[in-house]
Amino acid sequence: MAAFLLGSATYGAVQFASAAGSGTTYYGCVTKGALSKVGTKLPTCAKGATLISWNSKGQPGTPGTNGTNGTSMTVSVGAPTGTCTSGDSDMAATGEVYICKSGAWSDTGVSLKGATGALGLTGPQGPQGVTANTCTSIPGPNENFSFCTLSPGSPGTDLAFVDLENTLLIQTQLSYAYMNGANLDNANLSQSDLVNTNLDNANLTNAELNSANLENADLYLTNLTDADLSNANLTGAGMIGANVTGVTWSDTGCPDGTLSNSDGNTCVGHGA
Repeated sequence: MAAFLLGSATYGAVQFASAAGSGTTYYGCVTKGALSKVGTKLPTCAKGATLISWNSKGQPGTPGTNGTNGTSMTVSVGAPTGTCTSGDSDMAATGEVYICKSGAWSDTGVSLKGATGALGLTGPQGPQGVTANTCTSIPGPNENFSFCTLSPGSPGTDLAFVDLENTLLIQTQLSYAYMNGANLDNANLSQSDLVNTNLDNANLTNAELNSANLENADLYLTNLTDADLSNANLTGAGMIGANVTGVTWSDTGCPDGTLSNSDGNTCVGHGA
């Protein structure tokens, strides 16, 4: 504690030294080496006593010198090789830590990689995938029959009352096929050739028929609810009694030879 002699106890102007900062200043009276009347308010010292003050916060210290640079660490795929600078460290992809001693790498025996966690729970079973078809047998639900050419007389040309739900029939040759009564719910027949195909009473709910060719196809009492007939060709198709609720008509060739875009974006009243 540094004390400052500030002047007479009773007379004269007095200045008190204080440390930089926001510390608390204390005062006291010193008489023959004895300190009294200590407090934060300026006291009245007895005759012959010396008034002193000090601050609870000391003067700033001398700034320290800058520290030395730390050692560098890199990450290698495997254990580090080659020469190195003593003190440097390296970590392999496995988490094992190496340190350079006398110009050579040494394994510290320390790994930063944690233990393998517990095996997670088995996830739920995914939906059934589409099964590939060789084009030589009759397709079934969830099968992939895309790009198949079904020549007259092949098994695939007689699909009457066959369950083809979720079946892929993209760009499939189905002209002159018998598909009357078939279940084609959610089937994809995009760009397929369905010229002169018999689809009487077939279920094509939610079916994808984008760009399919249905010229002269028989769609008597066919259920086309919510089917997509964008860019499809229905020229000459028979659609008596067909359910076309929610059908998407866009650039569709209507049975009477007109275009849906010119008919109020629908083929209803134009053969459908």
